[in-house]
Amino acid sequence: MGRTPEALLTPLVVARNAQEQVLIEPSINSVRLSIRIKQADDIERILAHKVRASLASSTFALAERLLRES
Repeated sequence: MGRTPEALLTPLVVARNAQEQVLIEPSINSVRLSIRIKQADDIERILAHKVRASLASSTFALAERLLRES
């Protein structure tokens, strides 16, 4: 797939600091979110893993539901 200027929108970075950021990459019919969460110790690493797993499972469930409805 080509990278035409019409299909590429400007990415946006929202950051609290260098360790906590969200990169939002929009396109015509989708959005990609890249989330960076501070993970200074074991508890924060575990919490980040749980958040990542929760987001992935809810995204998968939404995709399945949309495919069934179409």
